[in-house]
Amino acid sequence: MLPLMVVAQEKKKEESKGAVSSSMQRRAARQKWKDNRKLERAQKKAVEAHHKRLQSKKTLKAMKQEKKKK
Repeated sequence: MLPLMVVAQEKKKEESKGAVSSSMQRRAARQKWKDNRKLERAQKKAVEAHHKRLQSKKTLKAMKQEKKKK
């Protein structure tokens, strides 16, 4: 037979795992959404910056060639 303290501790663990309020679930879902959105926006921004760098490089190269022709 187990001591009463051990049984009481096991019950508390089981209760705390099962009793998650809906507001806590909403809060966790919102935080997850925020994190995902932050990652997506960072990726999009990095892609745009990369394309902008490539475009600038092409423009500068064209300008250089145009200047050489004159």
